[in-house]
Amino acid sequence: MAALLATPAAPVFAVTAGTVRRAPAQVAAGAIELRAPDGSALVLLGGSTVAWVVDDEEPVVAGAVLGIVAGSPGDPPGDPLLVLAIDPAGTQVDAVELLIGLPDPGELDLLGSDPAAGVDPYHLDLELAASLRTVEEAS
Repeated sequence: MAALLATPAAPVFAVTAGTVRRAPAQVAAGAIELRAPDGSALVLLGGSTVAWVVDDEEPVVAGAVLGIVAGSPGDPPGDPLLVLAIDPAGTQVDAVELLIGLPDPGELDLLGSDPAAGVDPYHLDLELAASLRTVEEAS
């Protein structure tokens, strides 16, 4: 599980395209699940510190705003946003390892007018990793 700084008034972005639904109460009350097309999922546990702005079964693109952290700009950070990662087989995987290397939303200009906004960084990372493996195998 990864713990991310929850800066008050900051948006919570989708790191991959998928479908959002409220996570089952037995997983975590107040959490949402972002299920990717390949069957993998990220469960975002924000508790009462995040106001989710997406509906159940809503499809989202990478970079979409899923929620807003409660508070005002300048307030001290509250409880962290927790991220649980599940692979397509339903097994929990290391969320930190999965998230490392993904660009910060600011790097993608998701709040500005960059035409690259909405590009799925997760799939770009997978394509890059595959191309690097191909180069290593050829040498």
